[in-house]
Amino acid sequence: MSHITATVGGAMPSDAVARTDPVDADKISELISEALAANGILPPMSRLEALDTALRAEIERLVPLAQRQADATPLRSRDWYALIQAAERAEDAIQYRIGSAPLAGAIHVGTLAERVRELRAVLDGLR
Repeated sequence: MSHITATVGGAMPSDAVARTDPVDADKISELISEALAANGILPPMSRLEALDTALRAEIERLVPLAQRQADATPLRSRDWYALIQAAERAEDAIQYRIGSAPLAGAIHVGTLAERVRELRAVLDGLR
């Protein structure tokens, strides 16, 4: 089981103290499904915040992998573009905060989940 470090309340590492609680990277698929379904019956903000924290941690784990893979891929090839674009979209998504309204939070974690799914797909497609 692989573990990654999460940050407090979905905050960026630069403005929060890193938590020592590990996030189980093997359960991220379940988090993605839950986050994408969050637009139906809105979960409580505490759950959306937990999803935000876990999905951010997974993005922070996957982006460097995509960047390293891009460095090892022929410049400006189709695979290179796919890796770079997935990493950039994910980095862009984590620049935004979850907000305080449940609907906005649900939309936000859904976006993070889509970025994790995209990163995983592009990384898995190149292995």
